[in-house]
Amino acid sequence: MKNTDEIRRLLSGPQPDEVPSGPLVKLHAVCEGAATDVLQSVREIWATALWQLEPGRLSAEEWRMILPRWFLDRFDPEIKPDDRILRRAFQLHERMCPSEALTLKEWVRLLEPPARRWAWWSASVAAPHALEVTVTVDEPGANLEALSWVLLCSGAQLVESAH
Repeated sequence: MKNTDEIRRLLSGPQPDEVPSGPLVKLHAVCEGAATDVLQSVREIWATALWQLEPGRLSAEEWRMILPRWFLDRFDPEIKPDDRILRRAFQLHERMCPSEALTLKEWVRLLEPPARRWAWWSASVAAPHALEVTVTVDEPGANLEALSWVLLCSGAQLVESAH
């Protein structure tokens, strides 16, 4: 599957005669604000990510130059392995206040094969504060954490797989 096909589906949906390359999985997102605004933000991030043919080759600084500040601000900070005091402080904080946030490095890793075993198929506003995002997966149980993270950063309060 080519990134150009996925970008086209991201921006305008699948063509009427287009057939998914694998099983479809639907995510339901409950949004804080207007679902249309959340979807626009999600599309902005995914379009940027999909234009990168080899996401892992970009440095963190290069990602910081192309991703919007509002998205970058949602990531957990990267902790340098040699900074023992800071690493210990974050470990203690995590035990007291568990975080579901990803680091930029973790998110980029989730964009690359073999971690990303899915592709954008379609999205629709299901209600004023709800989105339905459909992806095609290579195999059942594919890791959708990268997409869920983008939905949460874009204004979703809750993201769950719709059965």
